[in-house]
Amino acid sequence: LPALLSLTGTAARPARAGEPTWFWSMERIRSARWPILAASTAAVALSVAGIARLRVESHILSFFPVDHPLVEATGRIEDDLLGLTPIEVWFHGPVERMTSPAMVAAARSIEATVGEEDAVTGIFGPLAAEKRLAGVSPERAAPFVRMALTGPEGARAPDRLRVEGDRIDVRWTIATRTLSVEESHALVDRVEGVVAGRLPEGVEASVTGSIPILVRIQALLLETQVRTFALSLVLVTGLLVFAFRSVRLALLSLVPNG
Repeated sequence: LPALLSLTGTAARPARAGEPTWFWSMERIRSARWPILAASTAAVALSVAGIARLRVESHILSFFPVDHPLVEATGRIEDDLLGLTPIEVWFHGPVERMTSPAMVAAARSIEATVGEEDAVTGIFGPLAAEKRLAGVSPERAAPFVRMALTGPEGARAPDRLRVEGDRIDVRWTIATRTLSVEESHALVDRVEGVVAGRLPEGVEASVTGSIPILVRIQALLLETQVRTFALSLVLVTGLLVFAFRSVRLALLSLVPNG
């Protein structure tokens, strides 16, 4: 506000006797126009830099004490069940590719790498955590995997396994702990990178589920808020300059309009 006031009126002059106090204050502001403008410019620059680094606390459990019943119940669900924020991974491909030794090796590698994440509490689904084949080479395990996916055992899990003709769709559920939006977004990106980098040729995968979708939406909202505010400020200022035919009046009018 002092910077805008320093741009108003004529050049500063000594106060005259009998003039009101507010007029003397205006004269003092005008007489220190350039220092005020310099300080205001620095303040605006710091404000813009601060807004660009603005972060919103999005970890819902951080709003409660550690001994709150909600926090304790969430911990039990995450430790004993799938948790509240699972990530779903669908693998798609021909039967020959999905049951090949290369896919068995890729699934083991993906499971081991993703399982090392601190926030991951478990991975469930076909091709994952197959203890009966632990220690068996991918070449020897591949025929058993084929029987498991295409035989009666696979038909008992339609929510995790779909066989249509010569194609197979396999779903993994990655159980995770409750994280903030930024942490969840980073975890989903790392999972996508690991999955995409380990799959053999001919097999595709998609990381999905309600949580990854919600995380992407929330992250997009946070990232675009600052841009939207800046664009709105520029557009409103431009319209005011056009309406008043004066940059000074436009800047002054921003105060009540803000």
